[in-house]
Amino acid sequence: YVWLGYHARKMVFDFLNECINDKSITVDLFAYDLDEPDFVTGLTKLGSRLRAFLDNAPLHTKPGALEPEAKAMLAQSAGVRGVQGVHSFVTGLHRFTLQLS
Repeated sequence: YVWLGYHARKMVFDFLNECINDKSITVDLFAYDLDEPDFVTGLTKLGSRLRAFLDNAPLHTKPGALEPEAKAMLAQSAGVRGVQGVHSFVTGLHRFTLQLS
């Protein structure tokens, strides 16, 4: 995953691990591209403390896309009600936002 860069990747995973380890933290995730396997696996460790809003544009739901598998994994760990598909993201913005509370 060279494209993310060493420092950014470390910061993202340090933040995710902090959220996983502090059971008082809940996380809201808004994701356009959710296809990084290690990140998705980390998100599953949050269980019901995760609410995920995932882009469900055809680009991310067509055969061969990784996002449906990620959505299924998150629905299994967070519960179906904790994972929603939405089509309100601006096309071409490849990002995710994590908010903890």
